[in-house]
Amino acid sequence: MKKIIGDITQRVLTENLRTLERDGYVTRTVMSGPPIVVSYALTKTGVEVVGFLRPLVLWAEAHFPQVQENRAAYDKAQP
Repeated sequence: MKKIIGDITQRVLTENLRTLERDGYVTRTVMSGPPIVVSYALTKTGVEVVGFLRPLVLWAEAHFPQVQENRAAYDKAQP
């Protein structure tokens, strides 16, 4: 997951995953090693929320070039 997300520390990733587990969006499974392997899976609730969020993510991805242009224009106009 860390490779997919990119710029995130292990600590922050772990904190967020624990919050998602606490809220019931993911389950966490620890397999004894060596090495110890931790895996996460979406719960039924997690799958449902992804269904709602996916259209928003796709929209944001499609409009990101415009956002970048807006940022550049804004930054250029600032003293």
